[in-house]
Amino acid sequence: MPRLIKSRLNAILPLILASVASPALADEKLCLTGDFDAFLARFSHEIIFQEGATADPLVVDVIDPTAEAEPYYTRSTEPLSEVLWPVMPNTSRLEGQGLEMQISDHEGGKAVVLRGTDNGERTTWYFKETPCWTLVGIFDESM
Repeated sequence: MPRLIKSRLNAILPLILASVASPALADEKLCLTGDFDAFLARFSHEIIFQEGATADPLVVDVIDPTAEAEPYYTRSTEPLSEVLWPVMPNTSRLEGQGLEMQISDHEGGKAVVLRGTDNGERTTWYFKETPCWTLVGIFDESM
């Protein structure tokens, strides 16, 4: 291989490899494990992070006010392409929105409940660490 071509190839090869590797690196940055509080702070603050850390499809349960028998909710599985973003409000600004938060362990993962302090609003977000923290379901019990 002529030296000029080899020199140019050596100069651009790292750029080509970086462009091919970028999506994988971007995905790794979206994968948070371990510290759920750190994950939740970022998840509730960044829509792009929500999009990368939400199961596809997402299970959504909603209270059915017209139901006369169990189950009293309707369940749907929403493909990410149909999910409305953001799926969760910024948890650092709850007081100004009249909401309070409770985090608990739930079936090997975490449940985050946001409830209204002066209304019938109540929504639970379910997360699993598989291996990254991922939103797997939402239960909207708001009346």
